[in-house]
Amino acid sequence: MQGENFSSLNVKLTVLSVKRGGTRGEMAHIDLSNGSSLSVLAAIILQEGIRPGEELSGARIDELKKKSELLAAEKRGISLLARSQHSAHGLKVKLFRRGFSESVISLVLEGLEESGLVDDRAYCESWLYSRLDRHPEGRSALIGGLRKRGIKRELAEDMVQEIVTPQVEEECARRVIEKLKRSASLSNSKMISHLSSRGFSCRLIRAVLDLEEDLL
Repeated sequence: MQGENFSSLNVKLTVLSVKRGGTRGEMAHIDLSNGSSLSVLAAIILQEGIRPGEELSGARIDELKKKSELLAAEKRGISLLARSQHSAHGLKVKLFRRGFSESVISLVLEGLEESGLVDDRAYCESWLYSRLDRHPEGRSALIGGLRKRGIKRELAEDMVQEIVTPQVEEECARRVIEKLKRSASLSNSKMISHLSSRGFSCRLIRAVLDLEEDLL
């Protein structure tokens, strides 16, 4: 009855037993007098002082479950952030896949954003510098990359404008060209096609290839 909603119960249930479980003893399994049971984080049981013989209302049981889910989601979120930086959207998706409810995820993200552990501006900056270093692209492709990662358009455009100056974008285009020249002998038309697919504008492609306007 793990997913049962207890708030509709009109009577209090007695806690028959509280047993530690989980691979590291992080969970507590509670048996109730109506034959149902629930599992919550042991930390919540210790915090609330739940013991055998105590009577719990349906609302209190649901509150324990909500607190347990919130703490579990927060721990999971911090664990994911310890491995790599995440955007708010990226972390939301991963927590949702772990089975956490949207309401709990919203609360967790709110707390992580307030503490500075989740910062979409910082995420954009880190992602852009990494992308420019490993896979140089033009502004439009970079904005699209951020949008695919759940970054709002206005923020994506602002961050690309701030970090990818015309000089930086031109240098990226020249790096792409140099790599193409080393790997294969390509015609101007193929270079144009490749640069365009990387999000570089016609104006910039013309400039770096030193082409006449009518060739584009």
